[in-house]
Amino acid sequence: MKLFTITLSAAALMFTFNTQAHANHTLKAADASISTEVCMAVASNKPLRLYKTLKENRLSLHKVTKNIRCNDLTLHEFATKHSAERIASNLQRYQKEYTLYSAIENVK
Repeated sequence: MKLFTITLSAAALMFTFNTQAHANHTLKAADASISTEVCMAVASNKPLRLYKTLKENRLSLHKVTKNIRCNDLTLHEFATKHSAERIASNLQRYQKEYTLYSAIENVK
């Protein structure tokens, strides 16, 4: 019983610190541009807010993932960095990764 109480207390303490760390983290819009609106909608982790912002500005998700950068990050990287998992999972299919192939081999 003593081990259970200690384990439960430790888990509660860790959860409290984790919640406080996220509570202190806020984003502030630098201007009122369309790209800033999109970035703020991505960081909100509310897909409906993102789709509403895109619709109001007549943009597509494919177009903004290709052209908009938030703090020099792609939208998917920005969403992942700011713990917006729901948005990040929606953006993942639009994320293209390019692999560079080299014709030169390193020969020693």
